[in-house]
Amino acid sequence: MDKKITWDKIEIKGKYAYSNWRIYKRSVPIKNWKNISGKIVDLKNDYENFHRKYKEYLVEQQEQNFDTVIVSDANDHFERLCFLADTLKDKDGNIFYNIAYQSIGKNTGMYYSFAGDEKAIKEDKVYLRFIDFINR
Repeated sequence: MDKKITWDKIEIKGKYAYSNWRIYKRSVPIKNWKNISGKIVDLKNDYENFHRKYKEYLVEQQEQNFDTVIVSDANDHFERLCFLADTLKDKDGNIFYNIAYQSIGKNTGMYYSFAGDEKAIKEDKVYLRFIDFINR
């Protein structure tokens, strides 16, 4: 019998809390991901391209389990995107998350006469369910 996959919301407080981010941790690591071109990629094989180095901020790089995502709302237009998150540690020992790789959501952009696409915004659970679907 397969283990039930769950998503837990991570509450962030302090200097690394962003009001337009919701961070979720998956009970099972994410193996497949949809990149910005729409291609489904194997994260293990794509690790070097995916991974970012933040040497000026880090004491140590946290092991990436590929189990954390950030659902982010744009500040100045209608847009919601879901990103795979890097788990990082700063020089003071605080764990924080950073956007690493776009996944899903309609990238609407902010233009002179167009403030995004409100109809393209879905509830967070829709993005999480899609990640579960491509990782079956």
